[in-house]
Amino acid sequence: MARKKKISSRVKGYNIALIFVLTILIIALTVVLVTVMFKSKAFYKIESRQDEIKENKKTDTEGYSTMGWVRVQGTNIDYPLYALNEAKETFPETKSMLWDLSLDGKYHNVMLLYGHNIQNLSSKPLKHDKTFIRLEELMNYVYYDFAKENKYFQVTIGDKDYVYKIFGVNFMGVDQFYGYSRTDYTKADKKHYIKEILKDSIYDYDIDVDENDDIASIVTCSHFFETKSNNFLITGRLIRKNEKVDDYSVYRNKTYTEKILPILEGEGLGYEE
Repeated sequence: MARKKKISSRVKGYNIALIFVLTILIIALTVVLVTVMFKSKAFYKIESRQDEIKENKKTDTEGYSTMGWVRVQGTNIDYPLYALNEAKETFPETKSMLWDLSLDGKYHNVMLLYGHNIQNLSSKPLKHDKTFIRLEELMNYVYYDFAKENKYFQVTIGDKDYVYKIFGVNFMGVDQFYGYSRTDYTKADKKHYIKEILKDSIYDYDIDVDENDDIASIVTCSHFFETKSNNFLITGRLIRKNEKVDDYSVYRNKTYTEKILPILEGEGLGYEE
């Protein structure tokens, strides 16, 4: 009888140990699955705007024609992209629109996309306002907390969605920027443009970029500094083949701490209408 009790007790002990091990394995497996699911969740959700493009084409005029769509993560910038008729470059200022500075309505390996900022020109830009209908919210990127959470934009042209990872946020003189406004970029030209963006960006992004990447900049006007002759732009490179739309690091650099932060904190010279 004592022997049976001992065996029963031993079996019971084995069962408890087995249950304990299985419980640990289940917990570990759950943690792994949750981690994998979390990591695999896209940092930016691609949403095609092909239907919106088709619908918007119904309102095209002689002055401009719908060529695509632009979305910027974390903003209300979710607007048509136009190709302007250079001879009839007129359109209502109240219309929510961006246009391609190449004026030819085609996709290029360097895209320069411009739009108005009329209501958010101060040296302390508002992040959101229900009256913003143009590129006013592009100025959100002067705030580091916003830049950390929003690193992608999307350009839809024809039946393709082009998703870009931001690698530079810049202020650039109007004359300097328009010097880049052309379609005949060689690899050397593109390399130079990338170099200028990286050199003067207010942030450092933890991604690599080179002249083999397709590049796009979204540009608007700004009075952030005392001088009025500045453009503000975010620039990204096209996600590469088999590259995930995931998070990556961004850091404030010396340009930010010396030129941007003092103005945001009211210690520097900004311009306000």
